[in-house]
Amino acid sequence: MAMIRPGGAALTKKAVETAKLPEGAIVLDVGCGEGDTVAMLNEGFGFKATGVDLSKKMIKLGKERHKGLDLRRMEAEFLDFESRSFDAVFMECGLSVFRLQDDAAFEAYCVLKPGGKLIISDLYKKDPDPMAVAKMIKEADEKASRPKKEGACGENEKPSYVMLDGAFVADELLAMLEETGFTLEHFSDESDCLAGFAAQAIMGHGSLDEYFKAVVPEGEDPGAFCPCAAFDAKNLGYFLMILKKPGELTYCQSCGMPFDDAHKEFIAKEADGSDSIYCTYCYEDGEYLNPDATVEDMIEMAAPHLAKKIGEQAARKELSAFIRTLARWNRREAARE
Repeated sequence: MAMIRPGGAALTKKAVETAKLPEGAIVLDVGCGEGDTVAMLNEGFGFKATGVDLSKKMIKLGKERHKGLDLRRMEAEFLDFESRSFDAVFMECGLSVFRLQDDAAFEAYCVLKPGGKLIISDLYKKDPDPMAVAKMIKEADEKASRPKKEGACGENEKPSYVMLDGAFVADELLAMLEETGFTLEHFSDESDCLAGFAAQAIMGHGSLDEYFKAVVPEGEDPGAFCPCAAFDAKNLGYFLMILKKPGELTYCQSCGMPFDDAHKEFIAKEADGSDSIYCTYCYEDGEYLNPDATVEDMIEMAAPHLAKKIGEQAARKELSAFIRTLARWNRREAARE
């Protein structure tokens, strides 16, 4: 029997549509269980999906149910894939049960292509007590600062700065993910899915306990598959979060201006109207504004802006090395040779 989860296929569909994944996307489902989401992503959306799960039994059952599906036994904290391999990584009702959540987030970041999406649905505290959150962070700090002792390996779990009573504190989770490098694109409360999940499980099996006994392989811990196995409904919600790994940052190939979101308007145009590799301070209608400019001129122009962040001396040193790698000056050096 396949394990249901809050929101089921409908929430997965909403996530795919909201994330605007490209046609034929290569995606990874971390904590895939028996592979139902993987099968849906392949068959329903035409993606090329792979699923990973720590449970040997779940992977075995999934391969029996879904012939030919790419399911692998793997830890979320140690994803054995090439960097920049996937357009999206799904973690449906899974991140909260991973042992090292910050490591799992970092692994997802590594295997995502630039511009790729991390899609998370999970439990969270809808209105967490600020005192309880402060206590959670303090206790995590204390655990993290304790000296390690020989023979104590594996005795203590890594302290969590993001979970309170088995559910995420949304603000702390987002802070951790942003520190990893992600930017938030979407957050929505999906708590109706949680109520529907409980109702479906109880109607079918009489109680949540009986439901999890029926769907979790014998000998496995239900809490390791879904945090809902032991949830307390008080102040508990369910969310959908979509985050983006930044795309490849390009630079003006004359002065080094970054063409990030704050500077896209400064991309110059070629004579035919197409985007140039230069900025409007250096280039216009297919011509350099200052054709006699030198690398030293570019350093003088850019240094005051970078110095605001890293200081004058460091800015000049970094720019002296960086600007010489840009296309305008590389071409000049090549011509000299």
